Amino acid sequence: MESLIPVVWLWLAIITGGLAQSRGRSGWTWFVLGLLLGPIAATWLVAWKPVQPTAKEIPTSPAAPIGPEGNPT
Repeated sequence: MESLIPVVWLWLAIITGGLAQSRGRSGWTWFVLGLLLGPIAATWLVAWKPVQPTAKEIPTSPAAPIGPEGNPT
């Protein structure tokens, strides 16, 4: 039973990192937090709202080239 605890802890850290990435957060940072804090980090991640992309992060359509003034042509 004692040998199963580290395996479950690592599995939870991997799941936490993947979930963080899907919610717009840093997967590696949350993976490390998952390794250090285990279920506490996973609970925090689930409790917090996902990160909303800002206007700068939203990709523009390649069909709308940007003109010299910064406006779509």
